[in-house]
Amino acid sequence: MAKRDYYEILELNKNATEDEIKKSYRRLAKKYHPDLNKGDKSAEEKFKEISEAYEVLMDKNKKANYDTYGHAGVNNNFGREGFEWNHFTHFSDLEDIFGRGFGSGGFGDSIFDIFFGSSGQRGESYRPQRGRDLKTSISITLEEAYTGTKKSIKMTKGLKCSDCHGTGSKGGMPPKVCPACGGSGRVQARKDTVFGTFATVTVCNTCGGRGKVIVEKCPKCSGTGSVRGEKTINIDIPKGIENGNTLRISQEGEIGSVGGPPGDLYVEIRIIPHNIFKRENADLIYLQSIGVAQAALGCSLSVPTIGGRANVKVPAGTQPDTILRLKGKGMPKIRGYGTGDLLIKIVVEIPKNITSEEKDLLKKYAQIRKENIN
Repeated sequence: MAKRDYYEILELNKNATEDEIKKSYRRLAKKYHPDLNKGDKSAEEKFKEISEAYEVLMDKNKKANYDTYGHAGVNNNFGREGFEWNHFTHFSDLEDIFGRGFGSGGFGDSIFDIFFGSSGQRGESYRPQRGRDLKTSISITLEEAYTGTKKSIKMTKGLKCSDCHGTGSKGGMPPKVCPACGGSGRVQARKDTVFGTFATVTVCNTCGGRGKVIVEKCPKCSGTGSVRGEKTINIDIPKGIENGNTLRISQEGEIGSVGGPPGDLYVEIRIIPHNIFKRENADLIYLQSIGVAQAALGCSLSVPTIGGRANVKVPAGTQPDTILRLKGKGMPKIRGYGTGDLLIKIVVEIPKNITSEEKDLLKKYAQIRKENIN
């Protein structure tokens, strides 16, 4: 299902100011807060949806990308599964709305479970993440689709940093165990609430839940392990491929995070319209013009095919729009064995300008056929 427009979600127009965005979020957050909608899953989903919209529209860079490119401009800010609560950076705004007791056993206790799971553990969100899939398109000729071809395309995407080999650490040194959490990625804290003292497990702020820390960040990638760059990708296009078919190039998408594998690249094939052939699946259609005498008496013709030329016999008495079939002279079948056919559609041309001799002959023909030409 297509994602809704962020401005629509927050009930705003696209010229909304920062104060208007805050005001609208405050109103909707109170309306859909799960504590006010006990057991209503749709309210929880709505609360998450408006928070995602708020996260983007309150960040100048994210908002600019969204205003220019739509959802495609901000997808990289979230994981492969989309927006999760660990991407939300405005918890202080929620405290302003619901008070300091937010998530601490007072008003808002249930939303703590929504953010971090019933156990309060967020470490699972920091497992290695597969990179985002990418999509592009490439144009080829019908002849290239007939024979199969190789193409190269250049993609600008996240690449593994060559200086640190993707570790994010200067010189490629491996990260060290986080001293704050001992490598678990989570820390335990005790909270005093109106219901008593509770132990909660939260993500480690020092390592971000990874369990390891970089002592000195790689200066080239600033510790991310990846850099934006251009890469040439070679693509093998099989013979018989059809317009609109999509090829999957494994692991040529965006680089993964926290050591995760890259995503895939999907390449949509667009076949340039041919100047004489029309394609229908594996068959090719060719329009062949002949004269009246050729249609009446029959003739032999040399016609073009996608792989050269071929001879075809036009039977005597051939009518306009007759289809003559040349077996195996079409396109290879990409999903099976064999080849399509060349379908020759006959177009009988009636001469517009004729000489006096031709006119006399046609008159004699009409008399013989007893055709009224007056």
